[in-house]
Amino acid sequence: MRRRIFTIAFLLLAIHASASFAQQPIGTAAASADDPNKKLAIIEGRLIDATTGEPVRKATLSLMQMPSPGVMLMGPPPSVASTSDADGKFSFSKVEPGSYMLSAEKTGYVRQQYGSRSGQFGTGSNISVKAGDRVADIDFKLPKQAVIAGKVVDEDGEPVANAGVNIMRQQPFGRQPQMMGGNSTNDLGEFRIASLMPGKYFIRVQKVGFFGPAAAAAPSVDDGKDKPRLDYVPTFYPDAADVAAAVPVSVSSGQQLSGIDIRLKKGRVYEVTGRLSGVAPGTRTQITLQPKTNGRTGVFFGFGGGAGTKQDGTFTLPSVQPGTYDLLAMSYDDGRPAIVGRTELTVSNANVENVNISAGPKIDIAGRVIAEKPESGNNADPAANKLTGQVALISANHMPMFGPPARIQDDGTFKLTGVARDKVLVMVNGLPSDHYIKSVIAGSVDISDTGLDLSAVESAPLLEIRLSAKGAAVDGIVHDKDGKPVIGSMVLLLPQPYDPDKPSLPMFRKMATTDQSGHFSIKAIAPGEYRLYAWESFISVGDLDPDRLKPYESNAGSVKLKEGARETIELHLNPLPPE
Repeated sequence: MRRRIFTIAFLLLAIHASASFAQQPIGTAAASADDPNKKLAIIEGRLIDATTGEPVRKATLSLMQMPSPGVMLMGPPPSVASTSDADGKFSFSKVEPGSYMLSAEKTGYVRQQYGSRSGQFGTGSNISVKAGDRVADIDFKLPKQAVIAGKVVDEDGEPVANAGVNIMRQQPFGRQPQMMGGNSTNDLGEFRIASLMPGKYFIRVQKVGFFGPAAAAAPSVDDGKDKPRLDYVPTFYPDAADVAAAVPVSVSSGQQLSGIDIRLKKGRVYEVTGRLSGVAPGTRTQITLQPKTNGRTGVFFGFGGGAGTKQDGTFTLPSVQPGTYDLLAMSYDDGRPAIVGRTELTVSNANVENVNISAGPKIDIAGRVIAEKPESGNNADPAANKLTGQVALISANHMPMFGPPARIQDDGTFKLTGVARDKVLVMVNGLPSDHYIKSVIAGSVDISDTGLDLSAVESAPLLEIRLSAKGAAVDGIVHDKDGKPVIGSMVLLLPQPYDPDKPSLPMFRKMATTDQSGHFSIKAIAPGEYRLYAWESFISVGDLDPDRLKPYESNAGSVKLKEGARETIELHLNPLPPE
């Protein structure tokens, strides 16, 4: 079976790819680890089955050093690997003082980080060690994977090969379910999705492959300009055309659930034709159709389908369901997709003709990062302070991240190349732990809150990013109902008032995970009012519903921070709501 699995645990892949199976010294000063006067640490523990408590042997464990604030790494962070013995025991010696992330994987189990309660999709708990420490009480519980298998058939019961099967899960506080993975059916119409944590999942099937253009699945049939025709439409298990009517499938740890058969439905579809203008002939572009839900785009990114453009820029989407969409022109000229044009499209009860998408070339953005002089500093010149970091862009329209970041040069300048024509928010990563973005000026306009709209500009204005070294910090500990510290809980800091659709939200929203003592620390916070919530497991923060947070506000902590403030707070753990 041809498998394509999505995962958001990119760090775990980096760990596995970069780990050395020899127990070499690990740390920022590993080269001097043979110095007899240098005290190193030891991390050891036991890997057990999360359900039975039995030891898990022959599993691969990877220990990755977390970079210090302000340290930019070229490539994956340093890591070493070990294998659990017959009793599930593992050990890492010659460990430099610092903070580390520990992960484990074995066939038949869900790969995850130590302290995570959400498998490979959740953040784990960092392990902090000092010189000479011996951390010997790591009990690492690894859950067995659940598997969902079934078959996709058409209206006559015939198997559908290469159908795209996507699996989604409703996040505890999300407004829409999030895609967790998927693959394609084989020649018998069969699918198998593994590496699942226990829980409830929605299953969505479309006629063409996992990454294929659903809207171009069938040829157009002329039934009259305003007459709909029937075509295969995305179908949710067991036979729903919309996720609101879908029935979730529940799996427990280690369960192999089979017999999940889905019969593709047919529904009303219409033809959409138009032209892409403003792109040079021969440019490789595709028109991508993205459904809008709750006024947002991108939650089901790639699920709306699309079609290529012809030499004259015309395009045809033959099988579009009624609904509201973002119609995107995507360029693939340099090997990576980028938005070069956008328009909104509504399909109701008729074919749609003469849709025009105005496009333009990708854009380069140049600018300078200026760090305010800290009270203990000598010079505000970025070259003198050798400010590190990267300038990156994220979409203010909830589209996936696009384009590589630009490294800040010694003189503070940076240049982003091949930027998509979208509304973007400017971020700076890898800054020292006390720095936060104070303002982002585009030309003469402060775009810190609104973002920068590049959809219709000929060129981008110069950016001036001002940083303050007086970021606030909040430290604390998370306790359960019995007053015991909680390992691996997720602490979420949200600005008040909380608006999930505010473009600048990612600049203010921050997360942390409690370490092996239940402690957390959040730094580089901009001045303002915030609430802090502690959750027993990872939650997706991209689509938080404010109304669903209200019942938990009485258990949240509140802080009002000025520049340079240092606050300490105790939080009580919130259980996740039932699925």
